[in-house]
Amino acid sequence: MLLQEGYAGLAVGLKILNDMAEVHWDCMFPPAKRMRARQTAYVWLAEK
Repeated sequence: MLLQEGYAGLAVGLKILNDMAEVHWDCMFPPAKRMRARQTAYVWLAEK
């Protein structure tokens, strides 16, 4: 969304990601018991 809409699109995309994590945290992939794998996904996103 950043490439198409600029920083406003980035804000919307991050809001969607945050809302999904809040609502679906228990059933997201990777499973909650693999917390390091979940953390790695967020670190990857932050480094982009």
